[in-house]
Amino acid sequence: MFYVTLPFKMLESNESQLKDLVAESARANSYWSFELIDSKQSATIKVLCDPQNKTVKTTLVNGTDNFFDRSFETYLNGIRKLGELDVKAKADIDGDKQLEYVVYTKSAEDTSDAVNLHVVRWNGSKFENLGKLEDAVFVVHGLDHVEIARMDQTNTNYIAVYMLGGLGGYGFNLYQWVKGHPVLIESNFPNATGEGNRYLKDMDQDGVKDSVYEYSYDDLQSHTLYFYKRFDGKGPEKYKVVYNNKPGKFTYPQTAEQVIQNYIEDSYWPEAYSSEMKLLVASSGVLKFKVSNEVDLEMLEYGPLELEFKILSDKNGSRKIEVTQKGGTDSKSLQFTMITSNGQWKIKSIQEAN
Repeated sequence: MFYVTLPFKMLESNESQLKDLVAESARANSYWSFELIDSKQSATIKVLCDPQNKTVKTTLVNGTDNFFDRSFETYLNGIRKLGELDVKAKADIDGDKQLEYVVYTKSAEDTSDAVNLHVVRWNGSKFENLGKLEDAVFVVHGLDHVEIARMDQTNTNYIAVYMLGGLGGYGFNLYQWVKGHPVLIESNFPNATGEGNRYLKDMDQDGVKDSVYEYSYDDLQSHTLYFYKRFDGKGPEKYKVVYNNKPGKFTYPQTAEQVIQNYIEDSYWPEAYSSEMKLLVASSGVLKFKVSNEVDLEMLEYGPLELEFKILSDKNGSRKIEVTQKGGTDSKSLQFTMITSNGQWKIKSIQEAN
């Protein structure tokens, strides 16, 4: 619980400012649930988070999740025909033999960093607002499409909202129907870089859809790496490696420098590339050196690593090479000792360069 003085008035027009404040506060609080109390405005903001998935699930203002929804309620009260609504998906979500509609609204005041969707139902005399689909994405994005689908072998319907980012990123928010209202249970979007693909797919064909992170890198082996877990967060995270090079498989590097480059690139996700890394070293002891502590591997998110190689010595089948990263943050030079084995270069040792 934090007592604060909000830098804006709690008005409906300031929803985006509150959303930004909640997102920043959630990250600073490691996505543990919290409350913000502004006594001067008599405002209590209760934020329910999911620390495991690092998402904001629900924001309640003075006990309601409709504080910023009053203009939509007014708008909806004036609608009498379904054709007046911009319907993106429809289905009997809760199994009561009545259709629910996911509708999209965008006014002149809306900006491209918000996707405004609601679920409504016709009750015989008017349309009812069953809830807003809270948007957990906090970078510039827009709506791509909406799906109402089953995620597993049960008859439960979920709402998946797919979005496109300003930099080409693709991802989704997933909602479960709980006590007559939509509740956010998963948000998977490349917020960090604005690039990359996230989607729902049954990766291991067990009848349950997975929340998938897809990473493609401009690295030596042309990897595409898939991290995935069940849509509901249950069970362990798994991964799958695909090679987009011409052979479609791991190809052993030809030069000592390429072996080093391959190993450094693999060090970004050692759990996924451990089989490759073992092939590149002369002994398992080399694997204990944490390259990630010395090289800014996150630069792979933006393109190939810029590495400079300097041969320090080369004799009797052994070669010492100093490697320096260009453009990395706090990166250090490393010294690799290389030897040949059966015609292939192997890493004998790694250490910080003097």
